[in-house]
Amino acid sequence: HRQAADEARRILEAAQPATVHPYLKQKGIGSHGARQKETELVLPIYDETGQVCSLQFIAGDGGKRFLPGGKVSGGHFPIGRLGDVLYICEGFATGASLREATGAAVAVAFNAGNIKPVAETMRAKHPELKIILAADNDVRSDLAPQIWRPIDYHFYTLRPDFTVRNVNSSYPCRFHAVI
Repeated sequence: HRQAADEARRILEAAQPATVHPYLKQKGIGSHGARQKETELVLPIYDETGQVCSLQFIAGDGGKRFLPGGKVSGGHFPIGRLGDVLYICEGFATGASLREATGAAVAVAFNAGNIKPVAETMRAKHPELKIILAADNDVRSDLAPQIWRPIDYHFYTLRPDFTVRNVNSSYPCRFHAVI
């Protein structure tokens, strides 16, 4: 992972602050520290020590990819300064929406399987924080039951309700769709 982390830092250094990007416009969100290299948004992924360990790239059409060889597990993208409350969510659009709606700090975990490792790290580093897990409710996925298994830590959970009568989106299970 060391070579990928070095490459991630080089790419991040060369990237410019994101201002206008199709993904940001489509989602109706601000850039919140995202950078841009050519046509892709670039999100740094920070490890538990606060060091850049990888990157996520988001294309204008919403396609996402990670830097090959980079470490994602346990990594996050922070939005906002820590206060009394921290939201932990899956994706950047959800994180930006949570920040804009609440003013609270957010840790973007990048995928459902990474929410628990990020939550564990944040709880260990900041035991006083009120941590709210805001995972997508992937009703069309076999992962949904795994995401919402009881977690043996003291976290609040926030989950959108997508019953048949209120599923009107092509992505009805995405938290961003209801914020």
